[in-house]
Amino acid sequence: MSYLKLALLVLVFAATIYLIRGNRAIGSKLTENRRNLKAISAQLQQTEDSLQLLNLLALPELGDNKNWKYVLSFTSFPARFASLLELIPSITNQTLPPKEIHLNIAKSEISQLP
Repeated sequence: MSYLKLALLVLVFAATIYLIRGNRAIGSKLTENRRNLKAISAQLQQTEDSLQLLNLLALPELGDNKNWKYVLSFTSFPARFASLLELIPSITNQTLPPKEIHLNIAKSEISQLP
């Protein structure tokens, strides 16, 4: 009976060692994937910055009277109110942000704003 207990103990110990080794391998792979993700994110940011510069070059030439001030006016309704929390900061963080933003909402729908 004690040999059986000893055999089970050795088996449990071996399984524990195997699981620890497997977890370390998974942890190493996870660390490598995180490192790769950071590198890809940096490349993506650099690409987005380059595209913004290219978009600026594509803007029409306005001569000496370059006036980039503009007013953005749009209308929304209750089904899209949730997206306003993302939309407005996105608009204000543009390369050429508007001077003013006018959001038109019906008086009866104002109470439904988030």
